[in-house]
This record gives sequence, structure tokens and C-alpha cells, in this order.
Amino acid sequence: MARCGEARAVQRPNRSVIGGRIYPAIEGRSPWLLPFAVTVSLLPLAYLVMPAALVLPAIGLLLLFAGFGIAACVHLAGVAVERGRLGAQDIAGALVLLGFAAVLLSDSEQALAALDQLHTGLIASAPL
Repeated sequence: MARCGEARAVQRPNRSVIGGRIYPAIEGRSPWLLPFAVTVSLLPLAYLVMPAALVLPAIGLLLLFAGFGIAACVHLAGVAVERGRLGAQDIAGALVLLGFAAVLLSDSEQALAALDQLHTGLIASAPL
């Protein structure tokens, strides 16, 4: 029994890993690195889908939504901060930082001109 004023060590379960167990083979790795890698590896496909002037703003928005989505899931799940390895908060922060950087690096005048061209093209092709 602890005396008055002494700190007691309380062992808390690790809720940051699915199932509550960390296997020795993946002790140093984070389970959040796979979603991060998938998100970043799929970003170059944006060049195939949209005009070049809209790629950086679209990538920035996707990264922002992914980062804020991970942060919201972590907050709602009540996951503890992981000190020994990359945690969900680190991955979410990296995604948000990269998203803001992509949006700031984009050329707003070219993006607005491309949006205007898309808009006028859609209006011209719409049936009366």
C-alpha cells in the first residue's frame, strides 16, 4: 500500500494497437505507417484524373482530409500518445503539414483559370 504523497505506478493497457498486444517483430513500427504509405503512394494518380493546374490543390485537400480524419478517429478512440515510435498523432500531423504545403505551393491564378474553363465547358455541354 502506498503512503500518502507517494506516487503509485499504475500499469495501463496499450490501446494503440489492435488487440492490445504488440508483437516482437513489429515493436518499432507503427500500425499507422501503412495508411500513410498508401495515401502518399496514390497521390501521383491525380495527374491522370485532372488538369495539371488543379493537381496540387486537390492533393493538398486530400492530404488535409486524411490527416484530419486520422486525428478525429484517434481523438474519438482515445488512443494514448506513443513515445517510443511513430503514433497516429505524428502521422496525422505529417499529412496535415504536407497538405498545407501542397496548397501553398499551388498557383491560385492557374487553378482558378482551370476551374473557370471546366465550368464554362460544363455549361456549354449541358442540355437546354
